[in-house]
Order: sequence, then C-alpha cells, then structure tokens
Amino acid sequence: MVRYIIFITLVCISMLCSAVAFSQEKYSPRNCEFTAVFPGTPIIKDIYVTGHFHQSATLIRRNSVLRASCSIFNNNSVFDVDDQAIIEWGKNWAQRMGTIYPEISINKTNLGKVLTIKGTKNIEGNPFTYKGIIHHGQYSRMAVLVGAPAESYPTSEIISFLKSAYINGKSL
Repeated sequence: MVRYIIFITLVCISMLCSAVAFSQEKYSPRNCEFTAVFPGTPIIKDIYVTGHFHQSATLIRRNSVLRASCSIFNNNSVFDVDDQAIIEWGKNWAQRMGTIYPEISINKTNLGKVLTIKGTKNIEGNPFTYKGIIHHGQYSRMAVLVGAPAESYPTSEIISFLKSAYINGKSL
C-alpha cells in the first residue's frame, strides 16, 4: 500500500511538472488572420514601425529568443509588388538589423507569399544566428523571428516555434 501511495504521488508530481514545463500560449492579435504558439507566456507590446502600429510578442529563454508580430496592411503593402522588390526590401531590412551575409528567399504557398531571411550578427562580440519568416495573408502579415547563439542554433524551442504558426486554422 505504501508503494502504491508513493507511486501515485510521483505520477501526480510528474504530471504537474510536465504541465508547467510544457505550457503553451497562443498569440493571435485582434484583426490578424495568423496565430503563433509560444512555449510559455510572451511579453506583448504595441509598437510603431514604418508608419503604423502593430503588435509584437516576445519570449526570451535561456538559449533562444522567440518573437511574433502581426500588422494589418492596406493595398500599398510591400508584398503587393513583384518578388524582386520584396527580396530587395528583405535585403534592406537585413542590413538595418546588422546582418552578416544574409540569406534571403521568397516562396509562394497556397496560403500566400513567404519571405525568409536568415543570417548572423555579432552581439557583444558573439555570433548570434537568427531567422525571420514573414507570412503574407489576405489582409495581415505575421513576422516570426527567432534567434540563438550561433553554436546552439537552432534550439528545439526554435524548431517547434517556427512550426507553430498558422493562418485561419491551417498550418503554414
């Protein structure tokens, strides 16, 4: 009987720890058709960039930075122009971020255009690898940004987070 009680106690503790360790929070801003799932509670801020407000959610872990932001756009969206112009926009963005040798690509999916920027930058003398994936929907855009020290990139949290984004219930 004592063994049974100890076993049940250990199972309950294990389940409680697992629930805390694997808690997830959906980030789905108002009027945004995209959702991303964080492996914890992100800090959410409204920020002003390039002439308009949008919302950004950031979760900083010991070895990873995870960010998603969503902006609603009008008909003058950068993604409404041709692919080469989008790539040029990505190059300019990477340069402003201080990226060394950025890799930039654009793809079309059945859910819209996707701009991917990957690169390395030095933070306090240490190489930091990051990746930005910008999903373009019908009326909103979600940027999913991740980063980690170069020697540990990508972390398991980064891999899961990049796969977590979806639009209107459909996986990206």
